[in-house]
Amino acid sequence: MGELTLQPHLGAGLRQRLTDGKLSNTMQAGVNGFAVVESEQERTSFTASVSLGVSGEAFSASLGYMGEYSADTRETSIYGRMGYRF
Repeated sequence: MGELTLQPHLGAGLRQRLTDGKLSNTMQAGVNGFAVVESEQERTSFTASVSLGVSGEAFSASLGYMGEYSADTRETSIYGRMGYRF
């Protein structure tokens, strides 16, 4: 087995929505049921990511976290990736 390499990653940023941040949708439930769903989000949010990867001659893997935060939004994701070259 060859030498393993660790690859840390750290990221941060700002996301600016180019719309007014409003979403409106009409939904139908049953024969007579209509509902209008409206949502409004902050236009600016903070993004963050962190991951750690390991790779060798033919194998690579990483595990990471990504998030987006604002006054009314909190989205988080955890992901993993594995690969084998042959």
